[in-house]
Amino acid sequence: MATPTEFAQQMKVTIPRKIADKAQRVYLDSILQADAMLAKDVKHGGRTPVDTGYMRATRTGSTLGVPPVDPPERAKNLAQKKAWAGSTGGAGVMVAAKSAVQHYLPMTIGFVAVYAKYMEDQYGMVKGVVMAWPRIVRTAISNAQGGAQ
Repeated sequence: MATPTEFAQQMKVTIPRKIADKAQRVYLDSILQADAMLAKDVKHGGRTPVDTGYMRATRTGSTLGVPPVDPPERAKNLAQKKAWAGSTGGAGVMVAAKSAVQHYLPMTIGFVAVYAKYMEDQYGMVKGVVMAWPRIVRTAISNAQGGAQ
């Protein structure tokens, strides 16, 4: 019986460069569309309330799992250069997105304010992005093929 590592090695597939480039474009476009949707406030057709205090500024991108909400834990992880992109807002998400695409990593986007869960329960900002994910990916595929959907 093969070990998990041996099995993973057996499952690797070589993707032609042309397809890999297109897949990376689709992935990056999908991440950026999801982030834009998450950042969009209610006044402009989104779900994120305009008056959220500090929460809006804590939108974060991560390639190593869900960023910690507890400020001391975030500081410890940042010092160890792990668990999240290290900056918030669109710039933080972009840093994590480029890393995710370049290294084929999963991506997490969300808010790390302590009260973000309460706000999510009230407004469903992240849930809205999750529900729109199939449409986001279809649009990204269309964009990569040179068309608009």
